[in-house]
Amino acid sequence: MRPIKRLLVANRGEIAVRIMDTAKKMGIETIAVYSDADRHALHVRMADDAVDIGPSPAQESYLNIERVIAAGRHAKADAIHPGYGFLSEHAAFARAVRDAGMIFVGPSGDAIEAIGNKASAKSLMGSAGVPMLPGFHGDAQDDATLLTAIEQVGRPALIKAVAGGGGRGMRLVGPNDDPLSCLKAARQEAASGFGDDRVLIEKFITHPRHVEVQVFADQHGHVCHLFERDCSLQRRHQKVLEEAPAPELDEDVRAAMGRAAEDAARSIGYEGAGTVEFLLDRDGSFYFLEINTRLQVEHPVTEMITGLDLVEWQLRIAAGEFLPEPPKTASGHAMEARLCAEVPAQSFRPSVGRITKLRFPNLPSLRVDSGVEEGDHVSPHYDSMLAKLITHGANRQEAADKLQLALARTEICGVETNRDFLMALLRDEEFRLGGMTTRMIDEKIDHLVQPQEISQEVLVLAIIRALKSAQTQHKSHMVHSPFGAILGWAMNGEAFRQIRLFDGAWLDYTIQELGQDCFISMPDGRHLVVSITRDDGSQLSVNINGNPTNGLAHLDDGGIRVVTQMGSWHVPVYDALAQSSGEAESDLMVRAQIPGLVTDIHVAEGDVVEADHPLLTMEAMKIVTTFRAQRRAKVGAVRAQIGGQVAEGQTLIILEDEHD
Repeated sequence: MRPIKRLLVANRGEIAVRIMDTAKKMGIETIAVYSDADRHALHVRMADDAVDIGPSPAQESYLNIERVIAAGRHAKADAIHPGYGFLSEHAAFARAVRDAGMIFVGPSGDAIEAIGNKASAKSLMGSAGVPMLPGFHGDAQDDATLLTAIEQVGRPALIKAVAGGGGRGMRLVGPNDDPLSCLKAARQEAASGFGDDRVLIEKFITHPRHVEVQVFADQHGHVCHLFERDCSLQRRHQKVLEEAPAPELDEDVRAAMGRAAEDAARSIGYEGAGTVEFLLDRDGSFYFLEINTRLQVEHPVTEMITGLDLVEWQLRIAAGEFLPEPPKTASGHAMEARLCAEVPAQSFRPSVGRITKLRFPNLPSLRVDSGVEEGDHVSPHYDSMLAKLITHGANRQEAADKLQLALARTEICGVETNRDFLMALLRDEEFRLGGMTTRMIDEKIDHLVQPQEISQEVLVLAIIRALKSAQTQHKSHMVHSPFGAILGWAMNGEAFRQIRLFDGAWLDYTIQELGQDCFISMPDGRHLVVSITRDDGSQLSVNINGNPTNGLAHLDDGGIRVVTQMGSWHVPVYDALAQSSGEAESDLMVRAQIPGLVTDIHVAEGDVVEADHPLLTMEAMKIVTTFRAQRRAKVGAVRAQIGGQVAEGQTLIILEDEHD
């Protein structure tokens, strides 16, 4: 055995914070590494020591093996934990750590090389008798070979990065897709995310479930599994919501998956934490997908149903201890939602900026793993995930209800998030019945991201919060605020106020305060009697004509943010000083929503393009996005170049009406 006294975490964000939390509980000193963009990040503030490893781009910092190893030596680390992503599945990194005399918290470089490479992993598992999907896993990587393989496998086919994970470097080739364009995009994303542009080809099962088994193995030949997780809810092959155990799963299939996962780990002399992933078809057949040689993002749901700390298991096994006795049965049900800084209604584009408000609720059986705090900046350089909310219940419905409530009571301002999208998923009937597949989100995306209309209840909560804010700001003599435009007057000794809110148009609401009650005159002539039963400054409960309703209601960017279990709404409050008559941005102007790198330009000046024609491709936050024409138009100007960095708001392409 070799004790770990100082641990360097070669990662950032919530997983770095998560690992450090366990290390501190075990009495292990922690060392953070950080790029220029993360100099003041939460994981740096939390660590006992921190080392600068370079510029903001991941290739020059978190993916730079030499700099991370040098940081470990400089900080006198005994061990390095890679977290997930970045260098966590790089065999060369695992070897470099051990060659430098430090413990790598994970499997050997040989094991990572054998099964971290998806093509060789499939060959190994096929030899071991694990059911395999039809496909091409060969060494040849020329266009002709891969394009032929796609046609031989048959469409739909999946192009998949040989290295890495997390859904990056994957493209689905459907009946009407251009396979060469898909291949090019997959290679580009794989090279950017993992430094390896090799891919494999697989037959695509139309409506499978994604079920994975958590395995552990020590240095003494002992192997166990800690049950399975269902990760079927995915968008662009990126997991969105995970749960354990897998619902509606035949017990014989469940047991067979567990045995297959243990056999897979045992056959290659595995060590540490790993995940064996399977695709489950509707008839109960399952097929090997891949082995992830690291801790998964979704590991907390396994911890919730077992009561174990998987990071502690990793650290103890890395130090040479024997594998603990695993639990025989799972307890209850757990769910996890990934809260990300992105805008679902705009193709999930990343949202960057300063988090001006962030408060998670204090609820029973809720766990929050967060990599940010209020006041932190969301950078365009890395993954958009802010936090994971994990709930545990006696059964699946209870866990889902708790997660819905936790999301509804989370307060966040400054950046847009996917919260409403997650809440819509949790309300979906197919999901509630346990019938989801990996295609469910794609098939329901328009419904899941569609903004909901502002209800009477939401308007009332916004009016009450605006009224209370106006009263508070009047007392504090604030010079200017949109709430200063809330007019107040008295008539026959009774106080009245008028509030102008935006609900499709600017509308006026008149409020008469009667003690603890309010009498609200609506623009359509209706009258409401509202009683406030609770107001803690954020959570607001009222009775509207005797009917109770509640939700979060707080100030946010010139208006009121209202959140209920049905979603969230931003209700603007009229501010005469801030109004302008500017028109909406033209659909003929293509601008960068966030900073990024231009990787391809598909048009030239003078081209005439049809609606949906690709214009320009850029990469930001490790996601490749292609801008497309909104309608038929002529390319008037191209103001970007391949390989160029662009700033937020920068004009990339100007289109013109064809007749101009």
